[in-house]
Amino acid sequence: MRRLHILIATACLSSLLPSLVPAAQVPRVEGVAAQAKRVAEALEYLGQPLTPKQQRALRDAVQEMDDAKAVAAIQSVLDPLTLAVVNINPESRVKVTRGAAPSVLMEQGWSVFLVKVHNEAGVTAPLDVQSPNAAPVYKRATGHADPTLQVTPSDVADRWMDVQTFDRQPLNKTLSGLEVEYRIIQLYSRDRGKREATLGFAVGQGTQDLGFRNSLAVLFECRPAVKVVVEVLDDDGAPTTGQFVIRDGRGRVYPARSRRLEPDFFFHDQIYRHSGEFVVLPPGEYNVTYTRGPEYHILHRQITVPAVETHREQFRLKRWIKLIDHGWYSGDHHIHAAGCAHYESPTQGVSPETMMRHLQGEDVNVGCVL
Repeated sequence: MRRLHILIATACLSSLLPSLVPAAQVPRVEGVAAQAKRVAEALEYLGQPLTPKQQRALRDAVQEMDDAKAVAAIQSVLDPLTLAVVNINPESRVKVTRGAAPSVLMEQGWSVFLVKVHNEAGVTAPLDVQSPNAAPVYKRATGHADPTLQVTPSDVADRWMDVQTFDRQPLNKTLSGLEVEYRIIQLYSRDRGKREATLGFAVGQGTQDLGFRNSLAVLFECRPAVKVVVEVLDDDGAPTTGQFVIRDGRGRVYPARSRRLEPDFFFHDQIYRHSGEFVVLPPGEYNVTYTRGPEYHILHRQITVPAVETHREQFRLKRWIKLIDHGWYSGDHHIHAAGCAHYESPTQGVSPETMMRHLQGEDVNVGCVL
């Protein structure tokens, strides 16, 4: 009788094996599906939603009853949007290969890509993305009278991009531990034309694979943005210089502060433009705050930049007082020209033309630059 019980138990276990083995080879479909839906929500939030066709395919994939087919279908939707495929082996070593997404960026704009993660180790640390091409274009001034050049002009030329991971809701800050999941990275291009960048991935110190296999060189095509010419009119209708803070719908400042060079400063949100000058913006909608110092109202406007070569916008300033009519002249007798040597970086010092631009943009009548 005991032998019969053993045989029956063995037969029952054998009948289960065909269903257990495929399941062990497939990531937990519930977690993968939920994470894929959060990725789709995040893409929509970032202004790059899935197409209606992709949304339908993802919805069908999530509803698929067969786990293996469901995971394969989810990947077929998201893989074409993947710039890099990261593998974390059982020893938590990271290596990366190129994904299927076209390597196209926009001058002076942010582009969104997916990173596919094969997480064999079940790591739950943040996925870190670094690039030497995203290194700072300046070094903060130390106050030395004769600072040494920390960032050379050739360094600045190579530091043309910025990299950010999107780790806010609806996504988590860290990897989930799922065998397959997708993360989002955002890449900013300062330049136009073909530019190469190196992207490095890690999940903590010492997780890089041997032979620098955690780094990936990608040749990007950076498409030109729109030259937006600004006509700046004073309260009396005369051309003048204005102060502008330009943000997109998610509050990001343009041009990106991390890539700014003279005459635009990294420690200001605002830029200054004379009437007839331009700022480069990708097509889209922007919220613009504009003024010209304490004697002017702070005004707000939303502009739409179409996908054309050149676009024009007019900004009419409005005063609340004109003190010069009352015999008062505005001035600042102690102006630091952005530190000792333009953040000890690309150019040794800030030019007088740039400081004059800032004085005019704030309607300062008398300025003494140290």
